[in-house]
Amino acid sequence: MSKALSDFYDYVMPELPGITAPLVDQHLLAVAREICERTGLWRESVSLVAEEDRLDYGLYAPTARTEVTRVLRVSWGQVLQWCATEDPQNPEDHPRFTADEPPFILDAAGETVIFEVQPHGDIDILAALRPSLAAITLPNILLTHHIEMVKRGVHSRLMRMGGKPWTDRDLAVDYGHDYDAFLNHAAMTADNGNTRALLRSRRMKL
Repeated sequence: MSKALSDFYDYVMPELPGITAPLVDQHLLAVAREICERTGLWRESVSLVAEEDRLDYGLYAPTARTEVTRVLRVSWGQVLQWCATEDPQNPEDHPRFTADEPPFILDAAGETVIFEVQPHGDIDILAALRPSLAAITLPNILLTHHIEMVKRGVHSRLMRMGGKPWTDRDLAVDYGHDYDAFLNHAAMTADNGNTRALLRSRRMKL
């Protein structure tokens, strides 16, 4: 579920006298992208069908105007193959590959996954997403659970601007510290997946 950028205005704009909606939209999107990339809190499943003798697959975000930033979990043949972190709810459900030896490479654009072993059956991937630069909506979770983090991020960016009715560099610094604290906490409590940079792993002997 997603929310229009305008759904965030009542939370963000009261402290920004004279601000225009397009400027708020620009910074809302920038902050949302940073939050999603650094924390991995927006995640959705992507399903693929394995093909014989094929290792590379397009990894397209299931929601329009979004981008894959990392892979968090991979299963195929209804068997958990790899997970970025152990699931504390199911400690006995150990993946086939260890977290530091993923059986795949994710390209830098987050658009292609290249397996290093032949998958089979249905491939289920849990991916972390972020809004693309063309996004006109943001994930619902940012409004329902992380609106204070969003507010601090937007305010810290905009209040640093000079010569504006809303300029307040001292407050921008305070809000920036709050924003970093929110980000760090959210990142620590989220699963850590592989990075957007090309992730290299060793092949597991079968």
